[in-house]
Parts: sequence; structure tokens; C-alpha cells
Amino acid sequence: MRASRIGQLLGPLLVLVLVAAACGAEDDTAAEEAAAAQAQAAAAQAEAAAAQQEADAAEAALSQAQADLEAAQTAAAEAMEGDEAAQTEMAEALAAAEAALEEAEMAADEAMKAAEAAEAAAATTTTTEPAMEEPELIEVVVSEDSDIFNFDPKNSAGGEFDAPVFTTIYETLAWTSPSGDVLPRLATDWTISDDKMTYTFNLREGVKFHNGADFTAADVVYSVNRAVSQGIPMVQQRAQNLDSVTAVDDYTVVYQLKQPSTAFLLNIADTTGLGFASILTSTAPAHGTTPVGTGPYTFVSYVPGSELVLDVNRDYWDPSVLPPYDRLRVRIIKEDATMVAALRSGEVALIHPTATATARSLRDDSGFTIVDTPSRTFWIHASRVGATRDEAVVKALWLSMDRQALVDIAFLGEAFPWSTAHPLVEYALGPDDLPNYQRDVEEAKRVLAEAGYTDGVDLIFTYPTRVPYEDVFFEVLQASWAEAGINVALNPVEQAVWIPKLINADYDLSATDQGWYSNPYRYVLPRTGWQAPPEEILPELIPELDALAAASQEERPEIFQRIQILEAENVYPYAGTVYANASHVYRNDLLSNADLGTYITGDKRVLYLSLVPAG
Repeated sequence: MRASRIGQLLGPLLVLVLVAAACGAEDDTAAEEAAAAQAQAAAAQAEAAAAQQEADAAEAALSQAQADLEAAQTAAAEAMEGDEAAQTEMAEALAAAEAALEEAEMAADEAMKAAEAAEAAAATTTTTEPAMEEPELIEVVVSEDSDIFNFDPKNSAGGEFDAPVFTTIYETLAWTSPSGDVLPRLATDWTISDDKMTYTFNLREGVKFHNGADFTAADVVYSVNRAVSQGIPMVQQRAQNLDSVTAVDDYTVVYQLKQPSTAFLLNIADTTGLGFASILTSTAPAHGTTPVGTGPYTFVSYVPGSELVLDVNRDYWDPSVLPPYDRLRVRIIKEDATMVAALRSGEVALIHPTATATARSLRDDSGFTIVDTPSRTFWIHASRVGATRDEAVVKALWLSMDRQALVDIAFLGEAFPWSTAHPLVEYALGPDDLPNYQRDVEEAKRVLAEAGYTDGVDLIFTYPTRVPYEDVFFEVLQASWAEAGINVALNPVEQAVWIPKLINADYDLSATDQGWYSNPYRYVLPRTGWQAPPEEILPELIPELDALAAASQEERPEIFQRIQILEAENVYPYAGTVYANASHVYRNDLLSNADLGTYITGDKRVLYLSLVPAG
């Protein structure tokens, strides 16, 4: 019976080996693997056959021992009536037969175990060899030019640096598009009370964290309270107006404010996911080392200064947005020359050069696609204290500023004149629509003469000695102002010297580099201490700013434009110059698409999801 069972098991195993070999014969490598598997299986079968023979012999010995025992028992019974010597002899024969039976049983058991082991070896050889052949992992490699400093949103002050984690692994209830619109994400919709103090969010159902935990309102409460109580000062500052956050039920959460505000929505919809915007789960608390979110990518590994590895989350709640690849490798490359070398060698598929000249050097190469996105600008600040207190001086500066020369000389044509608000904010006014933004040197001279500045004006321009504050930018401005009779001495200083001067209005002229803001309020809001306060220079600005802070999304465009015009007319608190392009370069043989439309927001998610491997 045991021999029959072994044969029944070995037969199908041999068939599996032969099928595996036949299926693997599609190419040479597969054929060699199948042949090897077949040889191993044949060897295992031979071992099993030998073990079976031993088992058969053991079975025969066992049968003979049982027969001998039965004969001895019969003889013993007959001897009971004979003499004592015969009885002793029969007893000894009986003991010997019993010992032989025990030995035979042990041998049969050992032989059976050997046969079962051989059977298992044959099965393992047959079934595991083909399983070692895994499907091809489709991988895309891109580069970023800055390190990732933090995995925990409550401890991050630089969303653009940490965005490869914050905007791909974690998610927010809502997000802000480059145009300034607030759109749903983990929340399906929301309402703001008439008094603008209560925000109610309806949450998306059926969403899971990467560790399998369900997403509910309790996770929102956990994330917000954790960030507010434990976050760095910048995070806590964003929550100054938050009184409480409450889970009404599993899929409804309410934020209660201390003072009316519509701008608070923009903190919740922070595109970079900073602070209490990102939603975490208490079921996976190692947020600083192993981030777990609900996003379209899952965390695999990170080597500081080297690379971040993410896998596409195939269990994501919106599979329609997922890309056609499996793994994203984000290389950290800080130097332009190294980026270009990695791109040319095919080590990476996409780069973001930091210097304008780098992208220009690649424009004539047909193997690359270059996408330009308006990225950064400089705002020129007049302190409105001391030498720039007089509005006439500042107006002459604004009128004589040569923005086109900045485009052509400082940025090699890779920029365009603009105001303070980002060009992708749809309702923002550009330089053609704002007073004192069109260059008119003669009008600048007239303004100065009318104000009594017949001998010109002497000013000092203080700025930091660090990238991206290139001297050529300030030299172009210096030359353009000289045409109107304004003599500006350039004063580059160390960052540690510049910051106290800036925040205490201890300068005539200065500059700050700016990007895109999720909150459009920041494009027009005077910075406390940086200039003379608005109640001294432009008191009518204060109620307009209050109105903008309380405006609905529908009301915001009109009020925003009204403030832009008011500030430009009164040359306060600062003037925009040009927006420089950030150029993104990818290899056509590695990628066929890269959507950089939202890259300036600090949200890497849209770009990464848009990548399509070529071919």
C-alpha cells in the first residue's frame, strides 16, 4: 500500500517536470533551466525509487517476521504440554521472533520516511525552479537637485525639499492648483460656515493606508493634533487660528477657528503637505523613518544624499491616475555637470538643471525634450525709511527699472517681465496692466525733478552673497536706474549680515527671491518689519487685505486685482521684476511624457505620475 502511494505521487511530479521543460523551451535560457530542473527531478526520482525498493524489502522482512512469530506462537502452545526443556526452547524462539518483528517494523518506517523525503525533494525541484522567474520590474529614474531632509511633515520647514515624500506617499484633504483653485483629494467636498469660523469636510470612503489600515476622520484628528502639539514653530504658527478639530463620525471632520478666515483652507490644501496638511495614521507611528500614507506611491528605501526609491501603489483608491511603470528611483544630484553627465549616459531619464546656461547648452540636441516652467523671481524692496521714504524716489525707481534688460542679460532670454504674483495664477495682473510697471525713463526724471531732486539720488542696494543672487542681476538694475539719474551703490553682504537688515528695514533697497505660493494673499501682503508699516504709508491697504483674507474663492480674483493696482500706484510694499524659467530636460528614448504643469507648486506628484517610459 505504501509503495502504491509513492508511485501515485511521483508520477504527477514527473509530468510537471516535463511540462515545465516544454513551456520553458521558448528560448535558450528557459530551455537550459528546464533541462536542469528535469535532471534534478530525475535524480530525485531515482532516490525515491531506491527508497521504495528498501521499503519493499522491509515490508517483505516484516511479513516473514510476522509468519515466524505466528509459527513460534503455535509451537509454544504445543510445547506447553511437553517437558520443561522444550518449553524453554519455545519461549526463546518466541522472544527472537518478537525482536525480529520489531526490527522489521523499524526498518519499514525508516524506508517510508526516506521515500517521503525523496518525494518532497522531487516536488520542490519541480515546482520552485519555474517560480524563480519573476516578471520584469519596469523602473523609471529621475533626478532632483536637493536632498530630502525630513519624512515627518510636522518637522519640516522646506516643503519643496521634502516634497518627493510628502506629495507622493502622504496625501492632504485638498490641494491647490497653480492657478490658485482648491480641489478635493482625501475630502470629497467641504463647507465653510457663514461666519467663516467652521470648516466641515466630508471624507472619501474606502481609502486605505499602505499598511492596510482604513482611513477615517480619526486619522485627521490624530494628524492635526500631533502636528499642532509637537510641530516646529512654523507649523504651530500656521495653526494659530485653529481652536479644535473634531471627528463627527468616521467620514466627517470639523475644524473650528478662533477668528473668521477663508485663508485657513489654503493651509489644509497646502500642495507641499507641510505641517498638519498631510494625513498620517496612528497605526504606523514611525513617521520619521518609514513613512506610511494613502498616496499613489509606497516607500521602499532612502539613502541620504543618494536616492529615494518608491513603488507604485497598485491598491491606490484612484487607479486611473497610476503610471505605467512599477518603481520610481529618485536620484539626488546637486551639480549641473553631474546631472547632465547622468542624463547623457542614460543613468537618469530626467533632470532639473539649476543654471540657465545648462538648459541652453542642451536645446540643440534632438535626443532631448526641454520643458520650461516659470519658476522664480526677485522682488525689489524699498524700505520706505530714510532715503526711500519719499514716494517720488520709489516711483522713479519703478519707472526706470529695465525688466527686458534683466531678461536678455541676467537670464540669457530664459525669463519674461512680470509682476509679483506668479504667472500661473490666472487672475493675477501682469506688468502691462499695472501702473508704474511700463518703463518710462523720461517720466522717472520728471517725477524726480518735480519732487526737487535736481542733483539726482544716491541709494545703497544691499543683498546677500549666495545663489541665486547673481551680481549681474543687480548690475543690470544699477545701469538702468543710472539712466534716470539714480545712483545706486551695490552692497553684497553675507547672509548673516543681510537678514537682520532686511527684517528691520535697515536698507535703502534690497531683494528677495520668490517662488509660487499656495496662498495668493502672500503675493500682496507687506512683511512686518521689512518696510515701513502700511498704516504709515498706505492705510487704505489694510481693509483691502482684510477683505482678501475673508474672501471666498469666487470673490478673491476681483479683490486681489484691486490690491495689485493699489500697491503699484503707491509703489508699496515691493515691485516684481521678471519670472525666470526652470528648464526640465528628459531623454526621448527613455520617456515619452513628463507633465511639469504643477512642478512650481512644490508638488512632485503630478510630474511623477505623468512619466511614461518610451516604447
